[in-house]
Amino acid sequence: TAVILLGQFLRLHSLALLALCSAYFFDAFIAVFYELSFPSTFGPQGIIGGGQQTTAWLYAFWHAGMPLFVIAYAIFDRRSGHTVTNMRLAVVASTALVLASVAVFVVAATVFQDYLPPIMSGGKKITSGYYVLGAAWLFGFAALYVMWRKDMRTSLDVCVTLAMLAWVCDVGLAAAFNGQR
Repeated sequence: TAVILLGQFLRLHSLALLALCSAYFFDAFIAVFYELSFPSTFGPQGIIGGGQQTTAWLYAFWHAGMPLFVIAYAIFDRRSGHTVTNMRLAVVASTALVLASVAVFVVAATVFQDYLPPIMSGGKKITSGYYVLGAAWLFGFAALYVMWRKDMRTSLDVCVTLAMLAWVCDVGLAAAFNGQR
């Protein structure tokens, strides 16, 4: 999806498409680190280090970050005058933003996990975990709302809205209404 959107961005020069492309690249990169951190998948504690909270925090960052990029897409798309003239600079800048944000989140969830409130305890969510994951869930609802309120809708907007609806259901079923791993 990210590569297709990048191709469309290079053709149409739309900043909104670049934001949506960045959303899917962010999603892909952070999902890789999430999987590498998952206990017992590739090693007893995952293979990227961290500790018991690393996977839960990567999940929270992942599921809060994607909707923020979708909100940026909706905001840039409302103002159709947002086009890019320097394509290379835009692609490099958006790639740097995505990679930097993923790096910050991975370092926060691994190296600095002791400074973050705990989300899980013994495979079960604790009170602070419900607040953290609830905030991530609210970002999904915000993205869904912003997409729903757009004045002019394209078929891409419908697809993104449906993706955000599935996203909200995913976070709700996996995190909000589920008490344990």
